[in-house]
Amino acid sequence: ALAVTSTVIAAGPARTQEAQVTLVADIPFAFMVENTLLPAGTYEFSQLAGQVSEWSVADAKGLVKVFFSTEPAEIMSPPRAYEVTFDVIGGKSFLTNIWLNGDKDGYFVAMTRSEKALIKQGMTPKKERVAIKKKGM
Repeated sequence: ALAVTSTVIAAGPARTQEAQVTLVADIPFAFMVENTLLPAGTYEFSQLAGQVSEWSVADAKGLVKVFFSTEPAEIMSPPRAYEVTFDVIGGKSFLTNIWLNGDKDGYFVAMTRSEKALIKQGMTPKKERVAIKKKGM
């Protein structure tokens, strides 16, 4: 069994933790991270320093921040750029992967209960990719 944890901080200053890697993306649709629905907008995805599998996603204003765990992932054809991928199913988008520029190794975000329930109902997820860039680039 895979244990997945998330923490949400909302409507206040975001908890500061030094980031090892920070990526910025304009996500054009609402999406789920763990069990938190985030609206379309600009987000920073940050790998926490010293925590290879621990990430956070924060909105541009720093008012909403979700901490989530990942597992190692590998892709046969490395992306040419940084990107995040989503499963789109039942009209909802779920964060599934974070891929780094030209690297076959990335990060997998476990399925939420609601995504699993939609699949169990016979729905098939479609992959959606969104380009993401390293902060400061």
